[in-house]
Amino acid sequence: MSGQSHKYPKKWPKKEHLYKFQMPLVVLVFVVLGVVALLITRAATGHNLSLEPEDNASCPVSSQSSAQASSGAYAKFGSPSTDCSGVTVVAAGDIACGDCKSSQTANVIKTISPSPSGIILLGDNAYNSGTLAEYNNYFGSTWGTLKTKIYPGIGNHEYFTGGHYDKNNHADGFFNYFKDFPHFSADLASKHQAWYSFDIGAWHFISLDSDCQGHGLGGCGSGDPMGRWLASDLAAHRNACVAAFWHIPMYAGYSASVGSQVAHSAAAAQTEDEFSSQEIGPLASPDSLASSGVPGYTSSKGSFMKPIWQMLYDANADVVFNGHTHDYQRFKPMKPDLTIDPSRGLTQFIIGTGGAGLQPMRQDSVQKIPQLATFTDKVQGVLKMVLKPTSMEYSYAPIPGGTYHDSGTVNCH
Repeated sequence: MSGQSHKYPKKWPKKEHLYKFQMPLVVLVFVVLGVVALLITRAATGHNLSLEPEDNASCPVSSQSSAQASSGAYAKFGSPSTDCSGVTVVAAGDIACGDCKSSQTANVIKTISPSPSGIILLGDNAYNSGTLAEYNNYFGSTWGTLKTKIYPGIGNHEYFTGGHYDKNNHADGFFNYFKDFPHFSADLASKHQAWYSFDIGAWHFISLDSDCQGHGLGGCGSGDPMGRWLASDLAAHRNACVAAFWHIPMYAGYSASVGSQVAHSAAAAQTEDEFSSQEIGPLASPDSLASSGVPGYTSSKGSFMKPIWQMLYDANADVVFNGHTHDYQRFKPMKPDLTIDPSRGLTQFIIGTGGAGLQPMRQDSVQKIPQLATFTDKVQGVLKMVLKPTSMEYSYAPIPGGTYHDSGTVNCH
């Protein structure tokens, strides 16, 4: 039927049906307006405009705790805020005596910004015998003023009596001085035990005792008391980043004072028993490096720590801090046999520059050590570290007048 038009009836929704669509639409409009308003407000206050979580939201959070470190356990300390920007920590050993420069190094710590959350002591903190009187007189007036941030580590001089190493000495001065410090404990002091652990930021730190062969401590092997405790601690704390510290290094560059006089202070040199020919020789161990002809030394006490280094290596730990030699040395990442291992090796720092008199290095020897990345025997200072969730940024901070600098990053395994 051409020419005819067809009329189709218009079907309008009933009123009650229309209301069913209007209400959700009104709600949706208000939600959209609210989101727009929120975005405008965040832009005005400088917040992240992205609807995705902010970067910091995925960062580990450190919990502030008043728990004290104890045997078989650990304490968790640090900032209650997120750690993406990093937590600042400093470390050094070989610190205080009558005319040491410990007041200058303490002042360096006080000028570091942001203020350090932790101060790690690497032993030989008060010369010459680590007595309570020497701690009070020399350490207390300098580094001791930073008590609330200190994590104590023990050295061989804490086991001295009358200026000489004493296998029967139990470091009473050290334990009596630090027993009331917030990051140590009376329990550890009563047991004369200097191994304990703690968290700062995302990092797990482990304090150990390199004089573990004597003083009734039971030895340094993996099956001895300290080694068994370490195995348990490593199993319980699977942090991405792990650092350990003790006093006597397993390996170090030669000091010109080995086998002779070692000056702790500017005024008087002290004869150190541990620097005798019986205890330090050219690469006396480990055996794998002893025949290589590489200059350097391991002390008998330092070599005792090889099983500990192996345990740390097996657990994918990252950094080892030591003192003992009065200088600063940073090594390339190493295996327990001291061969260089960039992928899994532990980076060793020797920071025996906390204030005691420096020991000159044997330039002819240290320049031939392939593991040694850098060193200075010219200026006291501390190592500043910024701990991040998967790395550590470090820089050597010298006392005023010092011109040596070393800085870089250690990435966690």
